[in-house]
Amino acid sequence: MAFCRNELRVFVCDHRDRDENAWWLLGAPIAAYALAWFSHFFIEGNNPATFGHPFWSLRADFRMYRLMLTGQLGRELERMGISEE
Repeated sequence: MAFCRNELRVFVCDHRDRDENAWWLLGAPIAAYALAWFSHFFIEGNNPATFGHPFWSLRADFRMYRLMLTGQLGRELERMGISEE
């Protein structure tokens, strides 16, 4: 879900650059965080960190996104003692 969220965020910001319409910038976080909040509330059953720490949450999203794209997420999860399952 995090990967889809970040892809959506990048797509919306990229489209905004080509369209020259500033309203796309408002759409990027709304679309991305709507997916995150839905997942947290209805799938995981917890509260998202974006409510209390929005910038740390965004930073963590992009770090996880980078780790996924570079194929290093599994190694990072093992290092932290977290199972991928």
